[in-house]
Amino acid sequence: MKKSVSEQMYEELRKSKYPIYVWGAGMMGIKVKNRLAENGVHVEGFFVDVAHYNKEAVGEKEHIYLLDELEKLCDNIDVVIGHGHYEKRKVVEALPFVHKVYMIAFPYLQYHSSGIGEWIEKNREVYDGIMKRLADDSSRRALHAYCMVNETDDAEYLLQDDIIIKDMFDFEGLRLTEKERYADIGAWIGDTIELFMKKTGGRYGYIYAVEPDPDSLEKLRENVRDYKDISIYSCGLGSKGGEVFLDVDDEVRQSTRLVSKKESDSQIPVKIKTLDELFEEDSVSLIKIFVPFLFLDILQGGKECFLRDRPRLLVNIAVENGTKFFEAIKWLLDLETDYQVALRFDMAMSTRLILYAY
Repeated sequence: MKKSVSEQMYEELRKSKYPIYVWGAGMMGIKVKNRLAENGVHVEGFFVDVAHYNKEAVGEKEHIYLLDELEKLCDNIDVVIGHGHYEKRKVVEALPFVHKVYMIAFPYLQYHSSGIGEWIEKNREVYDGIMKRLADDSSRRALHAYCMVNETDDAEYLLQDDIIIKDMFDFEGLRLTEKERYADIGAWIGDTIELFMKKTGGRYGYIYAVEPDPDSLEKLRENVRDYKDISIYSCGLGSKGGEVFLDVDDEVRQSTRLVSKKESDSQIPVKIKTLDELFEEDSVSLIKIFVPFLFLDILQGGKECFLRDRPRLLVNIAVENGTKFFEAIKWLLDLETDYQVALRFDMAMSTRLILYAY
């Protein structure tokens, strides 16, 4: 049986005569190192190509080199990308002391979607209908790339310039204004609020931030303490009200997710509301939804809001392990609005496929 792309990569790295370094010193770098270790690959350390980087995620036990520092220490190295910008591979590939650069298609194993090819075979008419109704050819290529990388483990499918945008708010269909009433669902510690502020020059109508993780919520409150006209909600969102449980990933907090059944004492109970309930008396013009596994549920809980306000939507539909993303696309296309639906990656990474409704 032919080996998969990832199996071939791990075999090459196990046999490599060069020291192996992870390019990136953030949370994804941890996951990449873990994937390599699970497959018998030893990592010498991490490196970055800028002097300023996030030291918190990797921790004090790991040595982080600057790229020029590493070049003086090593004659040759193999590199595994440990950040989300796979499209920057050529920057390091061009260096004379770099032997080869590798990309792991799924550093976060929980987001490797299976059964896509089988779903398309069984639902060919639906798939073709989705493809036809997407807003443009770049969206069709983005959906095809996402399907193929999940089916083949080959990250090369993601390296297409026309399906990648600079950041999540860079999509031309959004047309941000200074009066946005912006809802950040899955606000984490405020990183996307900060990006939104940069895009609008700090001018906006109102910000609503939703974050269920107590640890992240504390940091979020600290990070936005100087902002005016902002409300923070400590809850989860879904298709109906109720209670779920927060399954915390202590290693990479951003990978924390909500689950319907309590499986351990460490899981935290979280109250669930719907978008319709949350914005029953408030209007919104822009909604970002980045919540693993629950993006379709959250959309379904906001139908009345969408019909009433027609907010533009940014939804990460790649943080799952099945074919729910097809349902999410079709659900929005079938909604009784005149939404156009487009797809883009905001970085060349399998977990960063964003649905835009505008």
